[in-house]
Amino acid sequence: MLPCATGVRFPRDEAAHCGEGHATGGHFVLWTGWTWEVKDNPVEPEPLIPKHGGYRKLKSFQIAQLCYDVTVRFCDRYISPRSRTHDQMVQAARSGVQNIAEGSKASGTSKKFEMKLTNVARASLEEPRLDYGHAAS
Repeated sequence: MLPCATGVRFPRDEAAHCGEGHATGGHFVLWTGWTWEVKDNPVEPEPLIPKHGGYRKLKSFQIAQLCYDVTVRFCDRYISPRSRTHDQMVQAARSGVQNIAEGSKASGTSKKFEMKLTNVARASLEEPRLDYGHAAS
């Protein structure tokens, strides 16, 4: 017999056999194959793939978007539009924004890919920062 958080006891084989768990005093006990898990809501089990996306709420995305907007205005005002530096700065800032968004979307399937895109975004946003230093000197 296995105890539940509410003190109700039930046989392991019965719970494992039914595959869906037992309702016990407002909780839902689920045998995952390795451990027992107590869930508060048996109607909505956790999804196989967690929620992802929502990048617009991330501070990193908001700051990257601000950096992109400022970079575009800076380049349009102080750097010749025909200059390769102008294009590089704008594209690097845009790449940083896009990689944060793509990394957030990929987070539901691959944390490794999310981290890779986050590091690419970091490197992309470093490029205009260095170019600002060269433009100021």
